[in-house]
Amino acid sequence: MIKDRYGQEIFPENSIVVFDTALDYDSELFEDTVGLKLRDFDRVRYASAYEADFGAGADWPAVAYEVLYSLVPFSAIAAAFFLGERIEKSALAWQRMAASLLTCIPKIGFTDANGASLLALEKVFELTESPDIKLLAYTWIDEEILFFDKPDKAKAAFETIAKLDEIEPREQQFGAGLHSPPTFLFKFETSKGVVLAAVRRDKVCLTEL
Repeated sequence: MIKDRYGQEIFPENSIVVFDTALDYDSELFEDTVGLKLRDFDRVRYASAYEADFGAGADWPAVAYEVLYSLVPFSAIAAAFFLGERIEKSALAWQRMAASLLTCIPKIGFTDANGASLLALEKVFELTESPDIKLLAYTWIDEEILFFDKPDKAKAAFETIAKLDEIEPREQQFGAGLHSPPTFLFKFETSKGVVLAAVRRDKVCLTEL
């Protein structure tokens, strides 16, 4: 569920949303730029656009785009996935949806938890060749704050999700604001054991326990 800084829900919980953060409140062209992004967005990829601000203690403007369901039909799967239900492998479907989503993520931007889960699922199925996958734990972190003094942020992120055994509610997402692109953390049960995934922007990192 994506909310703006005032706690208002922007899009349905199970939709996929991507964020364009190539904006600058201090720019004299800000109003023209954001107006153009909200008015003339790519309707082949996105259903709607909304101005948001995810800054924690300072402004960090973004335009949030809801990805068309017809392009990435993931909503029903997202609902089941975050309830901890087993998700079955369909190599062609996962590859096709993940590839379509990657074309929707702005160059300077990131996706939400649903989009991140899709990218993670595709990579875990590819790695393990498991017939199905179950989510054991999920959370998200702001690396810039949580691991500010950590030299190896990737290792620290995996240590964080490895300790968890519950699926945290998505409505908590970005509630306190962000200082950097969020890192989404997933803990999966597969036929070959437990796999951890960290998704930041459009990059997925995996490790097996």
